[in-house]
Amino acid sequence: MASITKRFGGWQTRISYKKRNGKYTTFSKAGFKTKKAAQLYSNSIEDNIALGILPNDKKILTFLQNTSIVGLKTLKSKNI
Repeated sequence: MASITKRFGGWQTRISYKKRNGKYTTFSKAGFKTKKAAQLYSNSIEDNIALGILPNDKKILTFLQNTSIVGLKTLKSKNI
């Protein structure tokens, strides 16, 4: 569940979720220029959480970033 608040002239999103060990925690990010940008970001994080990808799970995030970069390079080289 995400809450979006205005802070210091920008927008902040705070998402609470349940970790794999069963405890609840929060993840927050600030500095969005618009409320809509904060909403889009929190929606994408919530979608990842629903898929089992937690915000602070660095191994999975690094894997996804690397595979998406390789995928983009492959698409660019094939001119698709």
